[in-house]
Amino acid sequence: MRLAGEEIPEGELEDSFDTEIPETEEPLAPKWSDAFCLTDHTPVGRQRCWHIRIGETSFMKYTRTQDGSPATITSAFMAKALHTLYPEMTQPVVCGMAHNIRSVIGKPLAHQSMVKLIELAYPPRLKGADIERLSICSRGMVMLQSQPETVWDTVKKQLALEKELEELTLREKFDLLRPIVTGARTGIGNLPASAPVSFKVSYVGRTDWGSMANMIESVHCSVTTDGSGICIEINTCNGYFDYCFMQEFEDDKYVNAFVDLLEQEGIYCTVSGPYDVHVPKMRLPDEPEA
Repeated sequence: MRLAGEEIPEGELEDSFDTEIPETEEPLAPKWSDAFCLTDHTPVGRQRCWHIRIGETSFMKYTRTQDGSPATITSAFMAKALHTLYPEMTQPVVCGMAHNIRSVIGKPLAHQSMVKLIELAYPPRLKGADIERLSICSRGMVMLQSQPETVWDTVKKQLALEKELEELTLREKFDLLRPIVTGARTGIGNLPASAPVSFKVSYVGRTDWGSMANMIESVHCSVTTDGSGICIEINTCNGYFDYCFMQEFEDDKYVNAFVDLLEQEGIYCTVSGPYDVHVPKMRLPDEPEA
């Protein structure tokens, strides 16, 4: 967090990808073509959100005993919630987890968005598994997809996409990207279609709010769920984890199942909501009409 008058380090200004992409081995990424989806619900035309607050000390103590992290433990709990609600499901539950790749590519200060989505898949055979087992599986999937060959493969595909987009008109770019933005998950150019996800989890890590800390009561980050059904954003502030549990439909059974599982494990929390999620809209001056 920079204050007025502070010098901006060179690492924040440079082009993070203005470097030679190393040749790597074929990534050992998991492969599947299906996932249990919640998007069969009828959208209400707006996103709904619940705020969940959990004590940081007790939650971190629990995550350490489960060999997890706040993000992987959250993914494990949400996967178990879906397994509990839908015991007859035959598809894997898949979490799309935001993952920071700055350290892997050696650009820790990069100002660009350096987040890729990794997929944590929980196949039907894990139905009935406890949180400890689900957490171990989650950590293993994160470690596998954090390997340099997997990260650099994603970077190469992203750069190929950007090069392809540079050759298109604005109208063509919108037509090409609209299926992705609306959750259709089709491929773009030489990029394969991405697997659907059951829900998303994002945790930015512990934030040092500095002198502002005493003036901030809680932090809740609202984003578009982008056709994924449920998206959980996690922030920390003043000794608490603040969850923003967002979805595209009214049904509260998912957040209730999630919270019930937390409390069964001795993780007590406060819940408020639901609220309407208001995400600022943006329109480019020359955006073509739909």
